[in-house]
Amino acid sequence: MNRIAILGGGPAGYVAAITAAQQDEEVILVVDGPLGGTCLNEGCMPTKSLLKSADTYDLVKNAGHMGIRLPSNLIEVDWDTVQERKRD
Repeated sequence: MNRIAILGGGPAGYVAAITAAQQDEEVILVVDGPLGGTCLNEGCMPTKSLLKSADTYDLVKNAGHMGIRLPSNLIEVDWDTVQERKRD
């Protein structure tokens, strides 16, 4: 059995740690922050969540082009829910 130290718990680090552990290697994962790294927790994934909310708002706002009529004064963004979805 080898001892393997992996620095960083981003997408590459945590996958490497899982793979090594599945091969019965002794693994230590050194992480300065939450697993998933910047992409999962601060960058790519949260940004994609915000973009999806914006795209959905735009789709609903322009639904009239598809024959779906919605009063524009009834369409609103619940920013707290958008932020909660981003965090989740």
